[in-house]
Amino acid sequence: MIKRILGLLLAGLPFFLPCAADCKATLGIEEIKAYAAAGVKIEHLRKHKTVDWEKIETLFAKDAAKVVEKTDRAKGTDYSRAIAQALEQCRKGLKARVNQQILAKGLQHITVLNIFGLCDALMRGEAAAGPKISAFFEEIRPTFVRRDKDFFASAGKLEKTAELALEHLSQGPSEDLYTYKTDLENIILRTYALSVLYEIMEIEKFLQTNPDKCAVKQMEAMIFYRIIAGRVKRNSADAHNTITRMLDGSYSMMKASILEENLKKGLRGISLK
Repeated sequence: MIKRILGLLLAGLPFFLPCAADCKATLGIEEIKAYAAAGVKIEHLRKHKTVDWEKIETLFAKDAAKVVEKTDRAKGTDYSRAIAQALEQCRKGLKARVNQQILAKGLQHITVLNIFGLCDALMRGEAAAGPKISAFFEEIRPTFVRRDKDFFASAGKLEKTAELALEHLSQGPSEDLYTYKTDLENIILRTYALSVLYEIMEIEKFLQTNPDKCAVKQMEAMIFYRIIAGRVKRNSADAHNTITRMLDGSYSMMKASILEENLKKGLRGISLK
């Protein structure tokens, strides 16, 4: 079952499509702030010992669903349906720890798609895109904090790099705009590459002792990878194919050393560690 879900997630949705014209125009700054806050709150709620799925569904419907729907229309993604199905499974207690990752990591993918689209809009001279980028970033900031803790002893290496780029991008078009746009995109790609790597390292750690935890980690790794897959595939089709086979395979196939080697091929020019 998990392989079928993962295969559909990988094959069914496109990577980093150009933003449709209505994407920027219909997402207001307050709407984005509410969406980002909801994403962070959902993360906290779903980690409670007893999860109130009705509360999560209500919060999602109120502050996040419209952004997801608009992004689906603009990008050709299908997260509205996927998240609705995942929440239904969670409410029924069916593989809730696995299915909730479709919501949690799916929202992060929605966020990154919007950030990248707004970066392009900023390059076209749309100054209002800058503050929207910063507003969206708040939804994924916790992932930067976690990866800083996992790989850089909480030194803030990833978060600080993103903060510097965001500070400049929020000021609108400038002669250094392309540099800071590239810096932000690269640190996002780096952070999510490290996120995939972290989950596979966790699978290696729990391979013999906790298969249920491995199922959760596999789902997390799959959706994290979808966020960066477009760049990896563009740079190295071989690396992309190796990674996707690994993520859709058995736990015994998941080797962090092989993953890291192929992430470096697919994200050339971007240091991982």
